[in-house]
Amino acid sequence: MQSDRRYKIDKYLEMARITKSEIKKEHFLDMSEHYLETEERLDAFIKNDCIEWIESCGRDYFLKLPIATAHEEFAKYAKVNGFGIPTKVSISKDIKEFYQLGSKMARLNSGAHRCFYKL
Repeated sequence: MQSDRRYKIDKYLEMARITKSEIKKEHFLDMSEHYLETEERLDAFIKNDCIEWIESCGRDYFLKLPIATAHEEFAKYAKVNGFGIPTKVSISKDIKEFYQLGSKMARLNSGAHRCFYKL
């Protein structure tokens, strides 16, 4: 499902494509560029906040930790600090890249979970 910003970007680009007026076309392209820049800035802010949290936890904290648990922990941290919350896929990718970790299915007390492990 598209985000509201992505939907607006696509709509402005479509309107620029079908309009005959050069002035309106330029306006629609400017608006789509504005929303695209806003989306990129927000993504960068979320990533920076996420990296700061990942670094503060330390590598050993994430070993054998389920990805869902890491996402829940960051969501709590983000809510307290007023940050945006990335998806589970995004946060697990950031953690794996930052500490050169992998992920695999592991059986824990409450069942099977995808967890981080050393490469």
